[in-house]
Amino acid sequence: MGEPEEMDEVEQVSSDLKSLKTLYGLLHRGPTDETLDETSRAFMTKMLDDITRQTLLRQAKMLSPALERKLSIQSDHRRDARRRRAGAGAGREADSLVQPQPPCL
Repeated sequence: MGEPEEMDEVEQVSSDLKSLKTLYGLLHRGPTDETLDETSRAFMTKMLDDITRQTLLRQAKMLSPALERKLSIQSDHRRDARRRRAGAGAGREADSLVQPQPPCL
């Protein structure tokens, strides 16, 4: 599969996203005693949004090489298929150009 440090990074991003989900849940649910005032809530929301954005960017950078490889492989397969079709079509065209001549009498 991937290299060990790549897997560690994937696991770290996954853990970060789970933690962010928990923190957002706490922020929006809030304790019953309402220990956070509106200013603190807004500040915490901004911090969580910034951290979420950074985490998602890290995840996108990790996925990008894999997506590039996948797209490259798909592109190679499509190009090869077009070549095969073009080669087969060229053979049929050549056959249609050579028509039998009627015998000369």
